[in-house]
Amino acid sequence: MTLTKKKAAKSLVDKAEVTKAVQTLSEFFQKKVEDKSFLGELIQQKYLLQIVLKKIPSQKHVNFKINLPNSHHSDLSEVCLFVKDVDKASRDHEASSRHYKEVLLKNNIHNISQIVPLKELKLEYQPFEAKRNLSNLSDVFLADARIIRLLPKLLGKNFYGRNRIPLQIDLESKDLAKEVKTALHLSVCSINRGSTCTIPVGHTALKEDQLTENVMACIAQMTEKLPGGKDNIHSLHLKTNQSPAVALYLSYTSGEEVKLPKKKDVEVEVDEPEDVTTIKNKKVRVMPTGDIHLVEQNEDGEAKKTIVLSFPGKVKETVVMGDAAKVKRKRKGGEEVASSPAKKTKAVRQVRRRRRRR
Repeated sequence: MTLTKKKAAKSLVDKAEVTKAVQTLSEFFQKKVEDKSFLGELIQQKYLLQIVLKKIPSQKHVNFKINLPNSHHSDLSEVCLFVKDVDKASRDHEASSRHYKEVLLKNNIHNISQIVPLKELKLEYQPFEAKRNLSNLSDVFLADARIIRLLPKLLGKNFYGRNRIPLQIDLESKDLAKEVKTALHLSVCSINRGSTCTIPVGHTALKEDQLTENVMACIAQMTEKLPGGKDNIHSLHLKTNQSPAVALYLSYTSGEEVKLPKKKDVEVEVDEPEDVTTIKNKKVRVMPTGDIHLVEQNEDGEAKKTIVLSFPGKVKETVVMGDAAKVKRKRKGGEEVASSPAKKTKAVRQVRRRRRRR
């Protein structure tokens, strides 16, 4: 197959070449099916689009969704749904499972094989092995929009590190069947640390024209959402789970001209200083770095002096508001600071206790 050069055509890949690649893989699959020794493994195979980048994005995890015209999940795919608890006070999660089963039946949804309430996920899937088994039980995972932000910490790398990211749906939607159908048409591209990523674009039960349509739609959306755009794509290959990769595109230029988006600076929120009973006429602020700021205020409530403490109670520096210079002191005690590390530690505990009560 002739590889598409970047400067030869307006589009990244010609539709005719994608059609030839699909036909080649389809013929390869049919020959394997004829061999009875491979029949058990080849009942269902996925078509995968492999992408090799020229430059790796600076972000640790880059995930974006691709909307395919035809679902890349077959009727044999197992679908798992994470839902919100109906009754948070009760330890019984079966009530939540029964409730959402009824909701799915009312909306004529029959392709979801497992429902996992949030409480069941916390109680029964805490061990690492249990989470890994759960990630292997289903082919696709859906999640209620109201709990989607809680799942990364609960599921961990067994899901998010293996590109098994739950897709968000609105269980309160008036057209829930459309919500589920739209989610099952989404494919997720996940770029972790390497220069290669793989996107599912179909399965062997789809027709060849449907597979071609999916691949073309995936390439068109991917070139827009990929960090660096189409200039950052080194090669594209199409394959199934157990087939050789068929080349679709190869770039002959280097990655020196690729411009990646700059890494965004993460803004760290700093809490307001709080009163503590162990230190008179001063407020304490715990910084993200672990330093303790003792803030002395004037009669108007404005910061007059800030004393920076580091563990174990040593003064790093004293900043007097209005002075241009920072006066550094190396002594432990003094009139304006806690006289011992024990007082400082007690003050920190008191602040943390107040935060937990909130």
